[in-house]
Amino acid sequence: MFEHMEMVSRFNKMKKIIIFENNVHFDGVGDYYHLKDIVQRLVKNPRFANYSFIPIISTSNLELKKTIKNDFTAMGITQFFIKDSFDPNDSDFVNDVRPYYEKAEQVIEVSTLFDDKYKQYLKPGALVKIIYEHERTGSLKWEIRSEIPTLTGSLGLGANNLGIKLSALKEKASPIDFFSTLQAHDNHLATKLLNTTNVSNFTQFLNENTFVNAYFNRFESGFSVFLALLSAMQNNKNIAMHLSSGEPWRISNYFNGRKGGITLELFKKILAEAAPEASVKQIELYEQSDIATTYLINETATKIIRIYTGYLSKPSYEKIFDAANLVGVSGDTSLEKSISHKAFPFYHSTNANMKVPTWAAIKEIVETVDFGFSERVKSDLITYFSYQGNQSRMNFWKELLQINLDGVIEAWPQIADYPKFPSLK
Repeated sequence: MFEHMEMVSRFNKMKKIIIFENNVHFDGVGDYYHLKDIVQRLVKNPRFANYSFIPIISTSNLELKKTIKNDFTAMGITQFFIKDSFDPNDSDFVNDVRPYYEKAEQVIEVSTLFDDKYKQYLKPGALVKIIYEHERTGSLKWEIRSEIPTLTGSLGLGANNLGIKLSALKEKASPIDFFSTLQAHDNHLATKLLNTTNVSNFTQFLNENTFVNAYFNRFESGFSVFLALLSAMQNNKNIAMHLSSGEPWRISNYFNGRKGGITLELFKKILAEAAPEASVKQIELYEQSDIATTYLINETATKIIRIYTGYLSKPSYEKIFDAANLVGVSGDTSLEKSISHKAFPFYHSTNANMKVPTWAAIKEIVETVDFGFSERVKSDLITYFSYQGNQSRMNFWKELLQINLDGVIEAWPQIADYPKFPSLK
């Protein structure tokens, strides 16, 4: 099955056509948001007034399909196609998109590769451009694919790439502003945060707790290291984490040992071997109610990590990166959001091996640019941004958990503001 808006006979024959192809993988919606950011920027640019942009997207996510329709309608794009990823019979789809391919000047694939069979209908001289995620390819380069000139590049930090993010740096709002928004739009969570931490207001809450935001699609080794990093923080505050995920039930599997050996036990092992001085007493998991499921870590310790699950409304989500100076991210969209909001990211992607070069590129910036950091802060940043290449080494985790996390968090806004992270200011 597929959906589309407007028919071929309705499109403006005077305008040149650029097709945007987008294949949204099952592990998140970041692939689509790469496309959205690019198209949104182009439709506002008067240099492209003589072009019609035709997005063609493959996804099986029903909620995302609704979002796509609303987004493109808001942009004034009335011609777009949404193909179901699992539909084996796409003959009708081919018949509807073929006239666009036959007239297109360019086809631009964004984030992940689309089905090449549609490109057979391109006219002679048409170009194909492929924009990968982050550092997947080192630079812009031309090649011939299926007899079609193809330019490949990345949304990354490497030489000649196009930038890890396309949104401008945000003016960071105060944490209190976020909590005011939370009370207005997600009061159930605001009330739960106050009740479960035994405070009367959010000023007291912030004085007694380090607030952390996290988005993880999978709860495996990266999440265990993230919990250990929080446990080893040098201050004596408790941790309050808002945690969202594509499939929230997986967090229960993580804590209950149903993840094939990658469980809460790994977190305990990391603490025992890499940071035995960490003071975490227990983890409290709050899901549907104000009653916690408690997991004891060290009964003689004092620090508590409280984890709150559930989705936020859009107004709250837009400001949560302002309230948290440290964020856990596993998706590309949330990583880019952490950069634009200058919130220090702990990054463990669902396809982490492909994202090693992203962390390496940030490490290179720290090593080669003089930000005026102390030698300790610079050394700690270099250690921190070595994580992606050392994910399974206990001796590295020990080194990682000894860094002054407060110091690197304080340094991060200068790095996020470095021109290598292009913005639209």
